[in-house]
Amino acid sequence: MQAAANSFSLYLLLPWIGWWLGRTDRISSLDLELVTSFLAEPVRVLYLVCATGQVLAAAILSTHLPARKHTDLVKPGADFWRAIALETILVLGPYSDHRGMLVLEPSTALRWVGIVLFGSGLGLAVWAGFLRSRQAVLLELTSNDPVLLVEGPYRRLRHPHYLGLVLFALGAAFIFRSWFGLGAALFLFNFVIMRMNQEEYSASKKYGIRWTAYARHSWRLLPFIF
Repeated sequence: MQAAANSFSLYLLLPWIGWWLGRTDRISSLDLELVTSFLAEPVRVLYLVCATGQVLAAAILSTHLPARKHTDLVKPGADFWRAIALETILVLGPYSDHRGMLVLEPSTALRWVGIVLFGSGLGLAVWAGFLRSRQAVLLELTSNDPVLLVEGPYRRLRHPHYLGLVLFALGAAFIFRSWFGLGAALFLFNFVIMRMNQEEYSASKKYGIRWTAYARHSWRLLPFIF
């Protein structure tokens, strides 16, 4: 259940903390007005629905899929910066939205674009993450081993899990109309490029010609673009 707890903290608890910190008066953290102010925007309500779905999906998958074996060879540096970027988006985004500070131009359409990106990104990340974890468990791979998949979204994309990450990060920034969030999402893209380079190098070493053939007929991140 560790994955569900992490998802709850990231997608539900941190935005609440950011929204609470962004209050302009001395409202108590338990004051009903603080809750209703968040729920006053329909797109933020849909954000809660999507985030709750992510937590439930993480809980269900963790009970049906064994954890992937870990190794001390994994370098946590890149994952640390990914976490920092996501936490920045999900704390400072609600903070700036509630405070009305460093926000994008008021636009309902922008929020709706954000929720579409956020929901699509979460769904893609969950789907791709499940396939990767299942394959790793079946082949008894450690967390440091690359995974070669040719099913689902991996049929045409080599890194759909990272595409999902970029989509829901941008989506969250648009939902809360936050320049802080948008800057952190762009920073997160640097992490994605770095991790894709690392994983493709490891995969080419492990799978050789199989990886070369797969890479020749697939896109890295965006179909027909990259």
